[in-house]
Amino acid sequence: MKIFLAILTLVAGHVAAQKAKINEPLWWNPKMLEKLDNDWIKNNHIIGVAVPLENKTVAVGEKMVLHCEIGGTPTPIIQWTYNGRLLQADGYINMEEKLLNRGLEPTETGVLASSLHVGCPKSGVFKCVGYNGYDVIESTAEITVEGQLKPCHINTDIIDSAPIITTWTESRAENFGNTATLICRSDRPSVWTWTFEDREITNQEGRYQIKKRGDLFIHNITFTDLGAYYCTASNEFGNSTAETYLHITRSHS
Repeated sequence: MKIFLAILTLVAGHVAAQKAKINEPLWWNPKMLEKLDNDWIKNNHIIGVAVPLENKTVAVGEKMVLHCEIGGTPTPIIQWTYNGRLLQADGYINMEEKLLNRGLEPTETGVLASSLHVGCPKSGVFKCVGYNGYDVIESTAEITVEGQLKPCHINTDIIDSAPIITTWTESRAENFGNTATLICRSDRPSVWTWTFEDREITNQEGRYQIKKRGDLFIHNITFTDLGAYYCTASNEFGNSTAETYLHITRSHS
């Protein structure tokens, strides 16, 4: 756990220079965190950009993918903006996990990855903004589109296509015996499959719970749960997969 936190401390080295505002709406009251989070989280909350955005120059009509990763304690959520306008967001901090771990000693430390797929980019400022209930941080990219702008049209190969995983847990650390959530979200309704050690996980296995939105809950985690997990979002047109790693830690008390 000390190694994992040391990495996050390095990641958060420029946090003071990158503070930002999170775009509403967020459905929870941040004061609820004071009642749900333990003293260790309250005293050690941290946030930082693990993989920042990069400035890009693209040709007009060229599809563009922006990617960033933000880590912290608690694990952040991520929102995307273009010239200050909200593009993609998930205003959901995992209250269900917090409630399940209430009275225990959760760590809630992790790195969240997110990709923004832009079919018809325009020049401007894109931001990846992270929020963990205590701190806000952002990474910024200036995008330059070269060429004469053309009207953008939504066509059937965009609508009738495989899901794209847009947000997922890159890595997560949680204390032995607690519930841990591995996040996986796509850009459209999907059928979700999770695998661990080349074996498919099902909802019928007791300690595992796959949510309709794609997340995997692992209850009463043990050291045998440590390792790489793969989430796959599928529909009739295809699928996409993301990898996450679960670290099992001991209590910090």
